[in-house]
Amino acid sequence: MKKRLCIIVLLALISACGSFNKGTAELHINKNVTTGQELMDLQTALDKDIITQEEFDALVGKEETKNRLNGIIPFLKGLSQMVIINIGIAGGNPKNTILGEIYLIRSITDDESHELVFPDRLENHSFNEIELTTVSKGVKDYGKQFDGLVDMEASVIYEVMTKKISPYRMVFLKVVSDHMDSADWTSIDATGLIVKHLNSIKTHVIKAI
Repeated sequence: MKKRLCIIVLLALISACGSFNKGTAELHINKNVTTGQELMDLQTALDKDIITQEEFDALVGKEETKNRLNGIIPFLKGLSQMVIINIGIAGGNPKNTILGEIYLIRSITDDESHELVFPDRLENHSFNEIELTTVSKGVKDYGKQFDGLVDMEASVIYEVMTKKISPYRMVFLKVVSDHMDSADWTSIDATGLIVKHLNSIKTHVIKAI
């Protein structure tokens, strides 16, 4: 049985859509946006005081995520029948997370609205599960107030996409890129961290859908 899916990798600034055959877990992806250099260019602009911290947060945070999604959605055919998989990087509590490890998100909290939502948790998978908080500004003080993971996109993806599809057709996976102690985002190989887990995602997530 063939299903349509959309993989959203917004922090690495990549989005892709395709189809897969559930019986063989073959994944076919057509990539339509690849601008991974953009995040590093923005960090350089911030370091050189070309843009302010507030402008940087706006360009990589919730509003930019919403704008990107709204730009992608018109090109997605049969959206209501798709499975949405968000794969991204996140900062993690140093006591509860392992650098480079991938986690299945069991709950998402928005730090501004305090809204708590629960995406699809899958069945028969091998991932560790954890809670995620979506913030408006980068966290660099080890994030001791957060027990799990922190990102800048998941709550917006959930908000925008659940207007189009069921939340039970959405899966969120995050790779721990740092322990919320990084002052230089350009040192983080976001794409490399995610690519390392693609085979595991194909094996465990797609078969579970």
